[in-house]
Amino acid sequence: MLKALFVPLLLIVVGSGWLMASLGYLPDGVNWLWVGVLALSGVGVLISGWNRFSAVLGPMLLLGAVLSTLRQMSLLSLEVELPILVIALGSLLLFVRIARLPLPAWYTPPPTSK
Repeated sequence: MLKALFVPLLLIVVGSGWLMASLGYLPDGVNWLWVGVLALSGVGVLISGWNRFSAVLGPMLLLGAVLSTLRQMSLLSLEVELPILVIALGSLLLFVRIARLPLPAWYTPPPTSK
């Protein structure tokens, strides 16, 4: 059901962002296309299913969108953004291992040699 709603919701979000930028409600100097692609990709990964892959990639893309926006608004430096991303990646990888999330359905483990 969520997959069927993705395109209409995507159009609403893109249109709303475009309108807010046109009316001057969004700060200048931010590459909203880049931020939007990161955020929508993160949401798309998360709604595709909850597994080891999506539990790491989805939040990382969303965090990247937020941090990229803050950096482009000069509220965060690259020297701070990158360590935050590294810490988040390590934390998510640890979470995935502790939570014993399933592998993605599309993943097939390599054959083991005997």
